[in-house]
Amino acid sequence: MPSDEVRPQAIRIELTYPLDLPTSLDEGQAFGWTAPDAETDGWWIGIVYGHAVRIRHVDAKADNPGVIEVSAHDPDLPNDSTAEMVTRYLRLDDDYTRIRQALSEDPVLAEIMGRWPGLTLLRQEPWECLASFIISAQCHLPRIKRNMQNLAEVCGVSGTAWEETVYRVPDPVAVARLGEAQLRRIGLGFRAPFLDSAAIRIAEGAVELGELRTLPYEDAKNVLLTFKGIGPKIADCILAFSLDHTEAFAVDRWVSRAVTRLYLTGKKTPEDKIAAWGREHFGSYAAYAQQLLFQEEREVAMRERALPGSIMIRQRRQNRAPSIA
Repeated sequence: MPSDEVRPQAIRIELTYPLDLPTSLDEGQAFGWTAPDAETDGWWIGIVYGHAVRIRHVDAKADNPGVIEVSAHDPDLPNDSTAEMVTRYLRLDDDYTRIRQALSEDPVLAEIMGRWPGLTLLRQEPWECLASFIISAQCHLPRIKRNMQNLAEVCGVSGTAWEETVYRVPDPVAVARLGEAQLRRIGLGFRAPFLDSAAIRIAEGAVELGELRTLPYEDAKNVLLTFKGIGPKIADCILAFSLDHTEAFAVDRWVSRAVTRLYLTGKKTPEDKIAAWGREHFGSYAAYAQQLLFQEEREVAMRERALPGSIMIRQRRQNRAPSIA
């Protein structure tokens, strides 16, 4: 990593709609971001397409979504390239006016959007997303982050930027070289053979993840389901968060509870049927609806049941931009 003294200056990107960095970056879609603390002036630090970057949201007002400031730690990466990467990663090129109008036709979701106006999907690098979600299986957030950091360290792709530890997901070749035994030793447990198998397949060229963007949703999902350790929920997360299949509707316990509570009058329904319902009901914007329902149900649970971690999560949300109708 280059020294902080030679890092490029931040570039400002004007926003045309609200943006909620805490909930978008650090609550279930990606697992490598360092949240701001009292000494970082609101900067989120992480990896975007292999580069250490930092992002912060400033100048937001009730009638103005403000701007985001971004910079890369690599002084050789031009500001315009950094801005282009972050724009792509945060999907700032999405037509959110059209998306909000479409989802607002559902009165339940229209009300939820009023509480989470800046929640967005991410467009991650596909291998990073796939590896992260294999690691995330049956894990809580701190352990996911710890396992990802262990993986980066053993492969030599961790470093320091702005005095914070940053770590990339190693490429498939590097992960395949480790082997299942080493992956178990760094804490992946039963997930080790799944990540090992996926890395080998991709390193050998058996699957080209980027090509799944061009396939119909069902075909792309069927390819992902051939990977050991990837079931329907994880496949839908990968499709939605990295492969532009926004018609995916990933169903975990939170989304299942939200749909059951808000739409199915409490009737218990299998997750596969909820997923099919979500895709049909919300259409090409199902992934946006899914993230809103996920966030809403977790908030309800934290408020009503005082789940562990709620104080920490609420503190992070204090950095969120004001709601804009």
